[in-house]
Amino acid sequence: MILRRETISLTILVLILLAVAGPGKAASAASPAAGSVSGELVDGLRVIRIFSLPDQLHLKVYRGDYVQFLGSRGTAGLPLSIPGLGVALNLSTASDEAPYFKMKDTGRFGISVGKATGVLEVVAYESSRYRELTSRQAADLIRSADPVVLDVRTRREYNQGHLAGSILIPVQELQQRLTELNDYRNRDVVIYCATGNRSTVAAKILLDAGFERVYNIRYGIVDWWRNHLPIVR
Repeated sequence: MILRRETISLTILVLILLAVAGPGKAASAASPAAGSVSGELVDGLRVIRIFSLPDQLHLKVYRGDYVQFLGSRGTAGLPLSIPGLGVALNLSTASDEAPYFKMKDTGRFGISVGKATGVLEVVAYESSRYRELTSRQAADLIRSADPVVLDVRTRREYNQGHLAGSILIPVQELQQRLTELNDYRNRDVVIYCATGNRSTVAAKILLDAGFERVYNIRYGIVDWWRNHLPIVR
């Protein structure tokens, strides 16, 4: 009987310690597990919330991500700096007040938050269900396979010129409007934007939602136009 009480007491103690420590999300936001990517996609942005400061920062995002850094109660107001990307700001807890930054190129960039320093790693997205295409490769695929073509730019950009038959869903609205694409989950889907960054984010959203075959026009409609491929105005 005494042993049973001790076991119960130990269990209660563990639960109390876990409650005091708080959720494990804080640590993962600043130093993700090996191979994982930091933050989460919210309305087309990769939001990285800095809950606490570890001894060494190691953040990982995808090339093409639009990244927004947010603080928490304990980190709000701390300076964040990524000199190689020209980022210098103070962490805010409000998403409508915090700027976001386009990750154009892969590489490793020094980062500091308050007194903590480390690395922001920008990597190319890879998946067996995902492929990047040049504009000419995309044109060949569209001619031969009749895929769904998805434009993830703004309405204004779309009206200025778009690929024939393309469906417009701006990347900021894509997560909320995925049901509009339910019939295409097992079809080839070709995604494009202006230069290939927003379309990379959109591709990740579709793949996370279970779409089978997603193609990204790597340099977007700009490269399509440079190669004198047809555009509807």
